[in-house]
Amino acid sequence: MDPVATNLREDNIAELFLSHVTPSAVSAGDTISCGVTASPASSDFFTKTNSSTGNPAVYCRASPTGLNYVSVQTYTLTVTCNENIVTSNTATSSLSINIVQNSAPSITNLPASTSISSTTTTSGTFVFNVTATDPEGDQLYFGMTCNPTGCPFQIQESGQILATADLRGTTQTGYDISVSINDSRSTVGPSILTVTITDINSAPTFSNPLVTAIVINENSAFSTSLYDLNVNDANVGDTHTFTATYTPTDGVNYFIIDSSNGIISTSSTNNINYETLKAANAETTVMTVTVSDGQETATTSVSITVADINEAPAFSKSNYLLSADEANSGTAIGNPNFGVVDPDTGDTLSYALGCSDFSYNSATEIVSYAINYDVDTAGHATSQTCVVTVNDGSLTSTATLTINVININDNTPVLDAASYTYIVDSSTAVGATIGTVTATDADASPYGTVTYTIDQTSLGNQYFTISSSGAITTATSLSSFAAGQSLSLTVSATDSGGLSATSPITIVIPATTTAGSTSSTERTLSFFDDSRNIAWFTAAMVLAVVVVAIATYICLKKFRYKNMKK
Repeated sequence: MDPVATNLREDNIAELFLSHVTPSAVSAGDTISCGVTASPASSDFFTKTNSSTGNPAVYCRASPTGLNYVSVQTYTLTVTCNENIVTSNTATSSLSINIVQNSAPSITNLPASTSISSTTTTSGTFVFNVTATDPEGDQLYFGMTCNPTGCPFQIQESGQILATADLRGTTQTGYDISVSINDSRSTVGPSILTVTITDINSAPTFSNPLVTAIVINENSAFSTSLYDLNVNDANVGDTHTFTATYTPTDGVNYFIIDSSNGIISTSSTNNINYETLKAANAETTVMTVTVSDGQETATTSVSITVADINEAPAFSKSNYLLSADEANSGTAIGNPNFGVVDPDTGDTLSYALGCSDFSYNSATEIVSYAINYDVDTAGHATSQTCVVTVNDGSLTSTATLTINVININDNTPVLDAASYTYIVDSSTAVGATIGTVTATDADASPYGTVTYTIDQTSLGNQYFTISSSGAITTATSLSSFAAGQSLSLTVSATDSGGLSATSPITIVIPATTTAGSTSSTERTLSFFDDSRNIAWFTAAMVLAVVVVAIATYICLKKFRYKNMKK
């Protein structure tokens, strides 16, 4: 054996050459096989052919399991070799293996302390470098534990301790890190590294959280301040940012929080309507408010309830228009379609029309005449603008209703006489006025304008004309008519709406009173101008005288009789 004794470290882990086996008196071409036994027994040793010498050699296996100085300090190996695998040709030799105890490593810079800032420490930030030595130069393995547990640090194979998390926002002021090292045989430690965390951020807190709901009336003014949330923070100079979430989400449309100061107010653009919120089951909104100082946050809840108030009914328009013919009281004019909306369900609405000449039926929604309305009558205008008031019992709204009354042709012209009689000499000059008729029409413009016409069809010629003012003049010579002849005409007065009135005209041609006269006397024929009237009038007067005389005689006779009896 060469050598016959050798040292073996108990922490050996690689396959290791221990000694050469040198057989003697070996013939050329012989094959030598060897085996090894250990005392105390161990399977950590074996033989094999050394690649350098070509002869058998003794080795320690890789990763031996039984090398422990405390248990066994020396192994005696017996090596037995056979020639050509013939058991009678054997040789033995001994090898002493002295186990060398492992030297423990040591940590050279612990215990120690260090400090890091929470504001600058993030994942991967260097914290501390643990240094260690090993007499045999063994590979060293680092391990660590923390107090409190769950610390945001990790030790690397090199001994460097690094942060594993962002420490901004941490409230832990420090950790004790227990570091151990191992060289695969011996573990040394733990040694303590105290890590102090500076610049600890204090979380903000709400100093005035609400415990009862805020109650506001619907239709509150835009941007009305509702509540001011205040914050306490030990870190003077921290900037705070406020945010909110809403339950139900409809609340985001009606309530806002100022991100810089925590003031809760109503929306600057959206009106808060109770009926709308009720339809969405959102009469109460819960705002979950969060304040952040950039690292830490705090949360509180603010409940806001919207109260229903009576709201005035509202017209759909500010002005309405109706038009109708003039008519008698009770006649319907029309439906103005006010379209009044009252947000408050169940309110009873009443209407008042600010014009006494008209009435409004809220059940039928019809405007009617309250009087006999005649535009031709003084004081009845063709247009009236009325103030319409709707009342829900406590609140009112107004609008205007303009009613245009259309004048209709409801009056017939009236001539100033039921009949006309004129005495016109047959010698009356052409163009002479023989008389004038006048007609009136109670209709206002445009129907009150009257025009005149004469129907003289029975005369067979147009002997007369009539002007727009009603003056009747001769249009041609009357010389063809005989003295005492009577002419019949009809005068018509027609208004611009087509309604007419007529009266008969009688023209009497009298006997000529002045020989050779070329003109006629124009007058209206009197009762006594007719000789027939004179005759029967004279007879009547004579009869009357006779009757009076007889009556007088009877009276006198009775008077005398009474006196004689006395």
